[in-house]
Amino acid sequence: MALKTKSLAFYAKDNLFIGNNADNNGERGLVTFDDNSNLTAEAREKTDDSLKDNKVYEQLRKLAKRDIYNFNINKQNPLQSRAFKATIEIWDILFHNNLIEILRENGWTILEYPENLGLPTLKDENHMII
Repeated sequence: MALKTKSLAFYAKDNLFIGNNADNNGERGLVTFDDNSNLTAEAREKTDDSLKDNKVYEQLRKLAKRDIYNFNINKQNPLQSRAFKATIEIWDILFHNNLIEILRENGWTILEYPENLGLPTLKDENHMII
């Protein structure tokens, strides 16, 4: 399916891209990126590079690691789950920020998706892959 324009809306709450489908009367649909996309590869690399020497991020990652063979519940850190969620959230925010910047550098217009509009789903026939 083809995008109507080189414009996407981004719904930051769920990290979703939404676009208009030229093949289906301009209907909105979720936009995802192919696993082999150069855009996502570059965004991943930039994200990893920016976190490579970040001591706070590394400390959180160490705290989040779990010894799967240690069944002694008293030895587990009660903050382990929160640290894991924090590392995922930090990486996710930076990745999507980098992806948006890369898209803009490549001529895309990225707008904020209005919260009052319903969100399309992956099951919709208007799903598009870049």
